[in-house]
Parts: sequence; structure tokens; C-alpha cells
Amino acid sequence: MAETTNYLRRPLVWAYHAVEVTRVFTHLKTGEEVHGGSWRRENHGFTSLPLYVRPGAVIAWGARSDRPDYDYLDGLRLRVFPGGEGEASVTVTNPDGRSQTFAVDLSEVTK
Repeated sequence: MAETTNYLRRPLVWAYHAVEVTRVFTHLKTGEEVHGGSWRRENHGFTSLPLYVRPGAVIAWGARSDRPDYDYLDGLRLRVFPGGEGEASVTVTNPDGRSQTFAVDLSEVTK
């Protein structure tokens, strides 16, 4: 196991109707939410990584993990992370060149 030190970007703060919003990152695998703008010390082995997702990100999650060249659209899951507003479009392209674009509501957070 090795100790890692990672920096998550400084919080963004908006003053809007006396409400402050700070940037919260989500760990990709565990779902843990952490505030940005600080250094984090963590221990990681061969099977873990410090993978944090920015607020409002959409990640195309494939159905297979045994090979890299498969039909990405078959069993595709779009993971929407907290902190987004509005809509986004996500285009997924298969290894054979076929692609499909999806409209995503960023307020519909998935787990």
C-alpha cells in the first residue's frame, strides 16, 4: 500500500440570493463526496486509485470489463454526478465507428 497526496481544485463560490455553493467532488468507485480546495492524503494499493469526478460530470459506463472492443451501446449506462444543472449531450462512439448521442438531464443524479 502506498500513500498518495492529491489536490482537488479550489472551491468555486457563488453568491446568489445569499446562498453559497462550493465545489464537491465524488469518488468514482465509492461515491464518497469531498470538498475541493484542499490536499488529501490517502492510502492506495494495487486495486484502488484516487479517482474523483467533478460536479455535474456525465460518464458513459460500459457493460463489459473483460475486453476493450465491444458494442459500447449494448448495456450502456450514463452515470450523472451531483452538482449539474440543465441538460447536456453525450456522444458515445463504438470501435467500429458507429455513434449515438444522448440528451442527459444533469439534475437526475445516478448511483
